Amino acid sequence: MGKPKLVSVKDRDYRLKLKEDPVRYAAYLQKARARYHKRKEKKEIKLVADMTEREHRKKKQYWRATQRQYRQNKKQIDGFITPPMSPDSEPAQSAETERKRRGRKKVKRDRSAVYRRLERVETELQNKTRLLNMYKKRLERANKRTKEEAPDTPRTKTAKLLAGRSVSRNVKKTLIFHHCLTAEIRKKLRKNKDKSCRRILMNKMMDKYKMVRRIKQQFGIRKRNDKKTFRKSCMEAVAQNVKEFLERDDSSRVAAGKKMTITRNKIKKQKRFLTDTLST
Repeated sequence: MGKPKLVSVKDRDYRLKLKEDPVRYAAYLQKARARYHKRKEKKEIKLVADMTEREHRKKKQYWRATQRQYRQNKKQIDGFITPPMSPDSEPAQSAETERKRRGRKKVKRDRSAVYRRLERVETELQNKTRLLNMYKKRLERANKRTKEEAPDTPRTKTAKLLAGRSVSRNVKKTLIFHHCLTAEIRKKLRKNKDKSCRRILMNKMMDKYKMVRRIKQQFGIRKRNDKKTFRKSCMEAVAQNVKEFLERDDSSRVAAGKKMTITRNKIKKQKRFLTDTLST
């Protein structure tokens, strides 16, 4: 008793025998198409549109594998059927090889052109982005300068302060007067370098009503520095008065010698001697 055939071998023999009869083979194909459409209607066969990205990727891998196997089998069959190549077919093969070489060369040239164009576009995009950021920063600085150069008017400040509140006309006028006065004082203090006008604001009345901190915030005045500057200026004034008194002719006399001089801070002066002692 012989060895039984495999199922795959039996199916292959059946299909080969079926293809020998065109009528039976056409009926077989028709039944196969009807069976495919019926399974498709019952959703037994999933279409590409219904697949997920992962399922579609796996399906394409399967299709490529089957196509590769089909081409390999066909190449083996053609190798068995086709007789050995005669010498006359060598020019045709060389022409085919030359055509493939030119095709690969053209593909490579086109790909290089695309890469160069892509690189040029990316460079232009970076330059445009850099210019955009630069002009954006300029606009922000210009808007900031505009806001700093054009502050709110006293009436606008009062309206913002009283937003949503109902007050009398007298209160509103008082606030407008306050803002006008503070704006004018701030302008004068910015232009005037003398500290005396600043000392006018830092007085006992402001200390009594706890307004010193608000004055510092409004006008940028620092009381401690003003005291130190005032003390320094008083000391300088006293020293100048003492110097002028001692250089008077009734308080001192000039030395007679030509070399009786003294130099301080690159200033040369004749020595003077007191006519009386400073002790009492």
